[in-house]
Amino acid sequence: MRWWPRLHDGAHPTGAPVYSGGGLADGRETGLTSRRIALTLIALVCLTGCLTGSAAAASAPARFWGVNPVTVPTDAQMQQIAAGGVGNVRVPLNWARVQPGAGAAPDWSSFDALIESAVRYRVSVLPVVWGTPPWVAGKEADLPVTNLAAWRQFLSEVVARYGPNGSFWAEHGAGSKDPLPSQPIRLWQIWNEPNFFYFSSPVSPSAYAKLVVVSHAAIGSVDPGAKVLLAGMFATPGNPPPKAYPAAEFLEGLYARKGIKSSFDGVALHPYARDASALGPDIEAVREVMTANRDSATGLWITEVGWGSAPSGPFQKGLKGQAREVTRTLSLLVAQRHRWRIEGVDWWSLTDDPGPGACNFCGSTGLFTSGFQPKPAWARFTALAKR
Repeated sequence: MRWWPRLHDGAHPTGAPVYSGGGLADGRETGLTSRRIALTLIALVCLTGCLTGSAAAASAPARFWGVNPVTVPTDAQMQQIAAGGVGNVRVPLNWARVQPGAGAAPDWSSFDALIESAVRYRVSVLPVVWGTPPWVAGKEADLPVTNLAAWRQFLSEVVARYGPNGSFWAEHGAGSKDPLPSQPIRLWQIWNEPNFFYFSSPVSPSAYAKLVVVSHAAIGSVDPGAKVLLAGMFATPGNPPPKAYPAAEFLEGLYARKGIKSSFDGVALHPYARDASALGPDIEAVREVMTANRDSATGLWITEVGWGSAPSGPFQKGLKGQAREVTRTLSLLVAQRHRWRIEGVDWWSLTDDPGPGACNFCGSTGLFTSGFQPKPAWARFTALAKR
């Protein structure tokens, strides 16, 4: 079963502008400050050997090392990746799939199976709650701002299922047929790439802010200690406004909305770039916006980043090149973890996605093939994570 139905299908369609890899997608200059240039130099120095793998990994917690599955991992696969150092899986919790009909009881079965497997091997789960059902709006990507009451109710039910003292944990308590250790979910990511038209309609800081404020209230009403993570923003999308906005510009617009700052606990970024040396400026641009809005203490999650192993094409590096980018990316992000306040990194993706609807480089971005054969990139990932 494909785990990411419609979430990453065609995200960056073949023939459409994709990543600019440094400049903004509409051709404007990035206007790098001296500070951001310095970050680029730091990145280059680290990529040429300023950091040993063991020293890097030793400073990052287990949950730091994450992956994005594109299909539901089997129990054996979950066991294998946990043994290889994966401490987190970022997975979609699609409202349209769980509750396709108005008034229908939520069907948690597919998500339950994922949670059972992850908990069994002590892997944390980061849910991406998204996907508007047809009884609320016409497309999954439509932000449910026309029926926020229904969205609020769904989120409350989600947290009542998987949060502290949730019904899922009661069903798997001591004495049950399948007892599991309690590992309630306390961090929830709201939507995906709201600054990009493929996943969000409208592409609007104001509309997304409404969704975040309501989400924070709904989640907190069930679990006051839960944390809300902003959707991962596409760093430099290849379409001009109003279809898309660079992540830093969208985040600036978000901060301008009343009440938003107290409604989230973390910012997330998808800094796809030409190679690892180009990551620094995109991350720094977002950090500068956070600092300017007196939010520098808030953590940053890299919830998608990756390159493919095909010999040619967008973001393709070949098998050896992909392995090299894994090492360079993870080493850089760990080295700068405290400076950038990076809380976790989720590689896109766990396995290749050769499906006809996949994005124009997703067919080879996996650490494993679609048949779950490990690539050289997996060996690099696990060597860093296990240390």
